[in-house]
Amino acid sequence: MKMNIRACVCGALSMGAAAYGGGVFEIDPALSELSIVDGRITIQGAVTFDALEAEPGSWTAPLAGTLEVETDAGELRVLGSSMVSAVDGTLFVPGAPGAPETPAPGSYKVLYPTAPALGFDFTSVTRNLTFSVDDGDSTMLDPSGTFAVMDQTWTVTSGVADLSAGNPPQSDLTTVAPVANDPATLGSLTSEGGVETLTIPVSLTLVISGGITNILLEFEGEVVATRSTTPACPADLSGDGTVGAEDLAALVTAWGVNPGSAADLDGDGSVGASDLAAMIGAWGPCP
Repeated sequence: MKMNIRACVCGALSMGAAAYGGGVFEIDPALSELSIVDGRITIQGAVTFDALEAEPGSWTAPLAGTLEVETDAGELRVLGSSMVSAVDGTLFVPGAPGAPETPAPGSYKVLYPTAPALGFDFTSVTRNLTFSVDDGDSTMLDPSGTFAVMDQTWTVTSGVADLSAGNPPQSDLTTVAPVANDPATLGSLTSEGGVETLTIPVSLTLVISGGITNILLEFEGEVVATRSTTPACPADLSGDGTVGAEDLAALVTAWGVNPGSAADLDGDGSVGASDLAAMIGAWGPCP
């Protein structure tokens, strides 16, 4: 079986007044999903049938994993440590080889109405489908914060496709060669309440070729990932893992109207009694 993948990831970065230094964003499965929007199967290069949703919801899967980005002197790039997975959920048939009628968690189940040509309808199910997002070239941020990911490559690092018919009945999807992505629409980065939210649209085409069949599935979706910008122990101004005398001295030095100061623990633009109370409440080793 041969599978080609074309992935699209482009984005926009809404910087606002705050500088952005990059980091690891956790993908939120409740907000991130990838859905099949079109598909077809071609038999012996001649007869084509449109793909159908096999069960309600079987064309959509949540996404999980991490995105890591870095910025430097106005340039941004997505790093190769980024991983995106389609979350297996609903119990889909066919199951594993040797027990084809035993349901197992899967991400996408597709029905191909091939009975007129084959005498039966064909189905495919993907499981444990995970992509690595390879290092992209740096791209400049324009004044509005928009950017285009250049030469981004997605690689299947794990995953199988179970087939209701075929030899073999299960295909390893990690044999696919890495493929550069295509341009797509813009995303965004927002910051509110100490949380940065990175939103990146995704467009992906998957082609499975094997035997007398050729399957093409088109996907669209969105990755929404977040990271906290609030220090785990904000009263530890010295960063030594403990709230103590050194931090107290720094707070006293910053006393008064001081917007943006690390010692302004309550964020009211001034270092004062409420910040001192917060520091005393956090006194000792950081959790």
